[in-house]
Amino acid sequence: MKFLSLIFLFLLVSHELFSQELRGEISFDGNPQVLKQGEVIGGLLKIWPIENAELNEFKKLENMTLGKNFYVTDVENIVISPNNADVVEVKLLFIVKDSKENIIEPIVYKGQQVNLSVSPTAITESKVSSKDYIIVDQKISKSNVLLVSCLAAVLVLIFFLIYKQTELKSYLSKFRNDPKLKAKNYFNQKFLTATTRSDFETIYSERSQWLDLLKEVSPPYHEFFKTIEMHQYKRIWINEELLDVKNSFDLIKESFK
Repeated sequence: MKFLSLIFLFLLVSHELFSQELRGEISFDGNPQVLKQGEVIGGLLKIWPIENAELNEFKKLENMTLGKNFYVTDVENIVISPNNADVVEVKLLFIVKDSKENIIEPIVYKGQQVNLSVSPTAITESKVSSKDYIIVDQKISKSNVLLVSCLAAVLVLIFFLIYKQTELKSYLSKFRNDPKLKAKNYFNQKFLTATTRSDFETIYSERSQWLDLLKEVSPPYHEFFKTIEMHQYKRIWINEELLDVKNSFDLIKESFK
């Protein structure tokens, strides 16, 4: 009786261990019947049964060769299967390396062996030796991303400077060809440099020209006109009279700034 119990226990444990054996299956996009040596193709690796899977563990597959045939150039995506919570689906990008017999060796997940199988696919030889293939990492490295970003920023800056330069030239051209702006610039210089009786009388005599350039005529302008009209017919201005005109003019001196 004890012997039968031991046999039953052994079979139960063996069945439990067997049922927990990890298995994996590789299928290729489009289910091709034939692959060419050197071809790049996407595929899906399913592994089961795994409870509470650590998905980051499967990133280690990148740059590995499964068997002697399929080089993993990129791990594109890792998810729990929407149809079964015990199945992990890993989207891979392969390069077909050899044309020999399709041998898939086991991989390891957290110390456990995962026996793999692959969908039946023949591999044809290429005229180029497999030794001549260079495996290129198809992902953009961080340094390349930084370089591309810097180049893009430089191009944007150059475009901005060209735009601003064109805008400035347009403004200057408009300024040079605008009679009103020319007149404002002319009277601005006269107002800022006026110091003598002749200067003040000239500005007063040309008032019909520059009054039209102002947005409004405030009381200080009328005060200047009133002061200069008080003294303009005198043959000579004494210092007090010149100072009187100058003080009234100072209130409108910066009219065109």
